[in-house]
Amino acid sequence: MFNLYGKDAGSYNVIVTNPDGQSDTKADIFTIGDAPPIISGVNPSTGELNDTPAMTIYGQNFKDGVKVSFTLGSTEIVCLNPVAPDSTRILCNLNLKVSNGAKAGSWDVTVLNIDGQQKGTWPQKFTITNSTSSET
Repeated sequence: MFNLYGKDAGSYNVIVTNPDGQSDTKADIFTIGDAPPIISGVNPSTGELNDTPAMTIYGQNFKDGVKVSFTLGSTEIVCLNPVAPDSTRILCNLNLKVSNGAKAGSWDVTVLNIDGQQKGTWPQKFTITNSTSSET
């Protein structure tokens, strides 16, 4: 058990000492810092091409200054104007216009806390569907 209370954030060496006095050190292998974001839900979990849904990302460890990315292969769509009103929610808008790179499929959702560069990915997928509209 380690008492980390009051310790500064950063990287630390780990030293293991055997009962016979022999020891070994691994440099910068233990890090104290903020916990990474964890995504527990995305609402809505689907969207139609060419729509711009208002999104709510649920989870924990969210900070001011977040980036919310939706990726499919090498294509990335970034949520517009993300705001974390508290550590458990992010509010943003998602531009699903084809001109913005959106296409039908199952997309990964990632939250990046910009200040500490920690990221978390939703274990499920956000689905973009083809919009069907009929003109009369």
